[in-house]
Amino acid sequence: MLALLVVSVLARRPWLVRGGLVLALVLWWGLSAPVTADWALGHLEGIARRQARHCGAPPPGSLFIVLAGGVQDSGPAAGSVISLSAASLRRTLGAERIARGVPRSMLLFSGGHGGRTTEADLMRELALRLGFPAARIETDSASLTTFESARNLARRFAGAAHAPLYLVTSADHMPRAYMAFRLSGLKVCALPVDFEAARSAPLRAWVPSQQGFDIMARALHEYLGIPYYLFKLAGRPPA
Repeated sequence: MLALLVVSVLARRPWLVRGGLVLALVLWWGLSAPVTADWALGHLEGIARRQARHCGAPPPGSLFIVLAGGVQDSGPAAGSVISLSAASLRRTLGAERIARGVPRSMLLFSGGHGGRTTEADLMRELALRLGFPAARIETDSASLTTFESARNLARRFAGAAHAPLYLVTSADHMPRAYMAFRLSGLKVCALPVDFEAARSAPLRAWVPSQQGFDIMARALHEYLGIPYYLFKLAGRPPA
C-alpha cells in the first residue's frame, strides 16, 4: 500500500487518486496496527468491567449462564473437548472456577454449534472432567447465536422463580451479550472472564500486523453487533 502511494506521487497522479491512496493507507494502518486494535479491545473490556460493578459477589445458589464461543465441527478433533475454541475453553474454565467457590451454584452452558455433540455438551464434559458435579450442570443446545441464547433462555425462565443469574462470557463479548439478555427480559449480572487486551511493545505497537488485524476484526464484530441487536430487539416485548 505504501509502495503504491509512493509510485502515485512520483508519477504525478491526480490529487484525487493520491488522496484516495492516502485514505486507504490510513485505514489499513488503523485496522491492523496493534496500538489501535488493543485500544478497541480494551475499550470493550472496560465496558464489561463497569457492567460487572452493578452486582456484588454471587450468592449461594446462583446460576451461571456460560455462553459458548465456537467449536471445530469437522476434522479428527470434532466431537471432543479439544475441538472447543480458545474462547469456549477459557469461558468454561473461568466459570467452573467461580462456580466451584459458590455453594449450591449451577452452571448452564449455552451453545448449539457442533452437530450431534454441541458446544454446550462439550463444555459440560470439560466441567465434569474438572470435577464439577453433574447434578449442578444444565445445557442449552438449541441456541446458535448470542441473540438466540438471550431469547431462548428468557423464555425458559419466564414467569418462574429462579436463582440469581450471572452471565459469563469473554470480556470483549460481554457488552453485546449483556445488552441482549437485558433487553430480552432477563436481569442477569455481568461476570466477564477471558480478558485479553494488553499493551504491545512500544515499537511493535505502531507496526501493522496480521495479529493486530485479527484483534481489530473481533472488536469491530462486537461494536457493529451492538446496534444490530438494538435494532432487532427494539420494541419487542420481553419473552
